[in-house]
Amino acid sequence: IFLGPVGAVLYCTVRFYAEENARKSLELPLVNEVITLLDWLPSRIFAFGYALSGQFSEGLAAWRRNGLTLNASARTVVAETALAAQPLPEVASAPICVQSTLALLVLSKRNFTLIVAILSLLTIFGLVS
Repeated sequence: IFLGPVGAVLYCTVRFYAEENARKSLELPLVNEVITLLDWLPSRIFAFGYALSGQFSEGLAAWRRNGLTLNASARTVVAETALAAQPLPEVASAPICVQSTLALLVLSKRNFTLIVAILSLLTIFGLVS
């Protein structure tokens, strides 16, 4: 968001080479380190949004456990915070595999709305153009 289209192209390029590096077992220098660096802050912000838009106490505890650790992967931080912030329903008419998906989808919708609202406020106050 802050780097605009250039940041999006940079991220997509590094993500492509990281996936190629993993798929074909290439030895590309610095690709894994750069993708880890590019994923670190956005994953922590997104996971903190899960904590804010879900059950705050459990979500914040999971976020502090993983989000403040420098070597925790982005996928671990987001997944564990989301699972802690959204309790899975006990009784529902849908099958069990669908229940958890629907519950986490509701959490993702709330998180997306929160992030869009914050981005809108940052745009109104001129911090993002």
